[in-house]
Amino acid sequence: MNGKYYLIKKIGTKYKFYWAPLSPHPENDFEDWGVAVIDFSWPTSDPRLKHLRAAPLGYKLKPRYQVLRDPKVEGVRDDTYRYMCLETFHVYQCLPHMDEKHRYASWASG
Repeated sequence: MNGKYYLIKKIGTKYKFYWAPLSPHPENDFEDWGVAVIDFSWPTSDPRLKHLRAAPLGYKLKPRYQVLRDPKVEGVRDDTYRYMCLETFHVYQCLPHMDEKHRYASWASG
């Protein structure tokens, strides 16, 4: 699965962006793309060693990303493209390099 991203807004460590798979791709541009938010300051995993995790953490863990809208992709009935576009290392690798001048990024697997 290939993904493409377009930065909407960046504030500190928070990124709001359009996202969509490259193939199959949405019919129209941004009105059919999905919208997601990633904040690199969110605590997404327990930092303690596994044998120390019995005690409560003291705060709630956040999801790695928050999907505000899924893309409208013709012929796709399941949400596996969401996992392939947002759960991979590629989106976390390209987002920190995006800014007002470099808003578009994409990646191709394999």
